[in-house]
Amino acid sequence: MTDLVNFSNEMTMTSVEIAELCGKKHPHVLRDIRKMLIDIFGGKDLEKIVPEQYRNRHSEYIRENADSIMGAIFGDDPNRVYPTRGFKWARDKRGYVTEFQLNKDLTVTLVTGYRADLRYKVIKRWQQLEEQNTSPVVALNDPAQLRALLLDNVEKVLALQAENGELKPLAASYERLTRAGGTLCISDAAKALNKRPKDLFSELQAMRWIYRRAGNGHWIGYAAKVQQGLLDHRVNEVTTADGNCRITEQVRITSKGMARLGERFTTLFAAE
Repeated sequence: MTDLVNFSNEMTMTSVEIAELCGKKHPHVLRDIRKMLIDIFGGKDLEKIVPEQYRNRHSEYIRENADSIMGAIFGDDPNRVYPTRGFKWARDKRGYVTEFQLNKDLTVTLVTGYRADLRYKVIKRWQQLEEQNTSPVVALNDPAQLRALLLDNVEKVLALQAENGELKPLAASYERLTRAGGTLCISDAAKALNKRPKDLFSELQAMRWIYRRAGNGHWIGYAAKVQQGLLDHRVNEVTTADGNCRITEQVRITSKGMARLGERFTTLFAAE
């Protein structure tokens, strides 16, 4: 997870990632953050907020009433941002704080109260994320670097154009399939898609297009795919040589289904 966020040109880390890095429950980290922010920014406001009878139990009152104290000190906007103070919080529809975002100073201050190994994890994570968010600066006044940058971009554009030229005919053929009528059995569909039949059966099963009912060896199309017009499930009555009637079932792929599969496999091919 990369929970490094940027607001007001300052990177922040979320309470969710702090909890994961430290192996703590998220509500406990939220509690610790509230206490820290109140201690740092509460100042004289706390003297007005904490009742007289709690003067000797200051920490207890803050711990039990941290959320309301936060609202009194910082305001109660559901998405409160304090870029100059280095933090932000968000509330859900019920009014509960769901997440804090802290800048580096506040993050380090928070974990100072944690074990050394947990502090180390958070600090190392900050270093990793800062490195990831630091883009190398190209010296555009250097002709050699500028030329290399331009050549690299030209090569990428040419590669994309070539790829687009290869995919356009495929896309057009699948568009024609969508408009065409008729159906194909899965074995014939596999040939049209340049796949082995057993591979296509496996992929359709994994995609939840087809399944086998217990005690029945025939493949059956999922009702949702039939309703979407991707599959056609046929039930036929066949008269055998001895005069008996037998029911046969066959799932077939419609032209719309072939177009959908073609688009899917084309996308996977392009991604490779």
